[in-house]
Amino acid sequence: MFSWNFTSSTIKKLINIALGAYYTFIVVLLLAVYCYPGSTHRDTATLGYSMTHNFLSDLGRTITYSGAQNFLSSTLFVMGTTLVCVGLIAYFLVMPAIVNKNKMNKVLAQVGSFAGIICGLAFMGVGFTPHNYYPDAHMFAVRLGFQLFLVVMLLHSIAIMKNEVGLSKKSVWIYVVFMTILCYYIYLLNWGPSIKEGNGLVIHVVWQKITVIGLSTTVFVQSLMLKKHIRALYKSQ
Repeated sequence: MFSWNFTSSTIKKLINIALGAYYTFIVVLLLAVYCYPGSTHRDTATLGYSMTHNFLSDLGRTITYSGAQNFLSSTLFVMGTTLVCVGLIAYFLVMPAIVNKNKMNKVLAQVGSFAGIICGLAFMGVGFTPHNYYPDAHMFAVRLGFQLFLVVMLLHSIAIMKNEVGLSKKSVWIYVVFMTILCYYIYLLNWGPSIKEGNGLVIHVVWQKITVIGLSTTVFVQSLMLKKHIRALYKSQ
């Protein structure tokens, strides 16, 4: 059976990997946006990337809506989603290793982290299944990643609130805010307006970006808090 116990040194390395993956992902994503030739679901004549009319996964299309080749942007997008996977796995390995004194909290953290690792793999799957080739697999990975992340946030927020190891509980409010945003985006994914009608495309695109920013911020802030917690433990020893 897999053990969630790691040395303090390994935990620090995992947190640094998570943070490093986050920083690199931002740079790679911005480069992908810069390299995107243009065109949206509704307008094939647009130039460049539109923050309100292009999904993030449009960056991963090997061929744009206009029929143009998108090699650079799609390659960078695959790199970016792989970095997300690496960062999330590193982060979710750490949580159960720290919140491990109370048996119930330990189980909550472990189950949440197991779900989180699947989320990471799902988000990487988004990059490896470009929508223009594998639309069904692509949307399955999108829905799996976001919907399972709601479970992760719920379980980990409870584990943090009830932790007995001195881990700061300040980040729970971020979890609560993000869960609210995520709930609405899951609603849009499953029952929201069609992207082919009215403002449907803009609503979906904008809320996707808000959700991804929220997800990234949540993991980033919690990683910093875990790093601060480990550093404090070192000083007290």
